[in-house]
Amino acid sequence: SVKDTGIGIKPEDMEKLFVEYQRVEEKRNRKIEGTGLGLNITRELLELMGSRLNVESTYGEGSVFGFEIVQGVLKDDPVGEMNGRFRRSELRRYRVRFTAEDAHILVVDDTKVNLDVIKNLLKKTRINVDTAGSGEEALEMVRRFKYDVIFLDHLMPHMDGIETLKKMRELKDNLSEDAPVISLTANAVAGAKEEYIRAGFRDYLTKPVNPQELEDMLFNCIPPEKIRTVSETDAKKSLKGAAGLPPWLLGCSGIDVAEGLKNCGSKENYLTVLECFYEIANENADEIKDYYDKKDWKNYTVKVHALKSSSKLVGAMALSEEAAALEKAGHSGDTEVIERDTEALLKHYRALGEELSPIMG
Repeated sequence: SVKDTGIGIKPEDMEKLFVEYQRVEEKRNRKIEGTGLGLNITRELLELMGSRLNVESTYGEGSVFGFEIVQGVLKDDPVGEMNGRFRRSELRRYRVRFTAEDAHILVVDDTKVNLDVIKNLLKKTRINVDTAGSGEEALEMVRRFKYDVIFLDHLMPHMDGIETLKKMRELKDNLSEDAPVISLTANAVAGAKEEYIRAGFRDYLTKPVNPQELEDMLFNCIPPEKIRTVSETDAKKSLKGAAGLPPWLLGCSGIDVAEGLKNCGSKENYLTVLECFYEIANENADEIKDYYDKKDWKNYTVKVHALKSSSKLVGAMALSEEAAALEKAGHSGDTEVIERDTEALLKHYRALGEELSPIMG
């Protein structure tokens, strides 16, 4: 059943609900589009399954729509194992569409998990991927190499993405001065694209990075002569042999495995990212604690922002939400919330790290 707290339905209008092309209170609902077929179709489908749609409503308070369907049991055997179900959804989710062995890109992010994710997502494209963990390191890399595309994280400690891009443009010995620069951000809001373009970026990509969006952006930015398209048959073959998900992970209380798989693109990538997330958990927690102890709220906020992103990436949704709340507190200068909730965040983070320890085999 589904219950709402809308305007409800008058008793005299109840019979109109199931009439084809008939809409209730059209004058009042004139701005709401619809054909008047939805409930009629729903009723007919339920009747085909031996059921009916029940409606209860109080005008001015809301309505309840519900139905019951009796399902016969054909077998008492288990429905199936989870790995197979994830395998099918994964095949629908992402397939590599091109390779570019001669392309060279740079990814800049202060969180190693995010760097590893992009490297793994692009493994089958054969693109040459360099990484940098800070703005300073990125400036050194563009002095040494010519890149086709640069992905630059917006929020980083000490020197953020906008500052880094500005310094890149000022470098006289920048070998990648013509490369399109894409902002990586976990805080995309309305008007974000215009803001990044004004700052000198070509575009932006939200984190956790969607594999298809990443690939589409690269397809449009890499010089066409460096791209070789991949047929659907080849793409299917490239997914064979991915490692299976271990049973302990499916029972991990702090992880939404389906969300992690969606974000990482394949089981193989997901397991690699989880391993990295586990390996740096204590170090990251110590760094957050250090900034907290020093009351360095600027860098504290950057680190919990990164934790929000990397946690969401692996499917640690509760931890991501805790980090998001502390990031918000950091931006608003709400030290009361920071002092109240940081210990709980760090405890949760370290505990999740322990829960993921079997990832190391």
